[in-house]
Amino acid sequence: VLLFTSALDHKVCVWNPYIGSLIHKIDNALNVIQLDIIPNTSYLMSVDNGGNVKVREINRFTQIVSFSIFRS
Repeated sequence: VLLFTSALDHKVCVWNPYIGSLIHKIDNALNVIQLDIIPNTSYLMSVDNGGNVKVREINRFTQIVSFSIFRS
């Protein structure tokens, strides 16, 4: 079990709630405003206030895909 949090410091933090320790930080260019685990996968989706969506594999914390929901 992992706990994912985000704040105004542009980071997504990964916690082990059983021992209360931070196990990983994921840097982001902008403030992350939403985090979701994609059901039945090991993927974490984050959305920042610039409209950027990032999908990461949570076992290795590697980014799988990134795209913008706004037109350029």
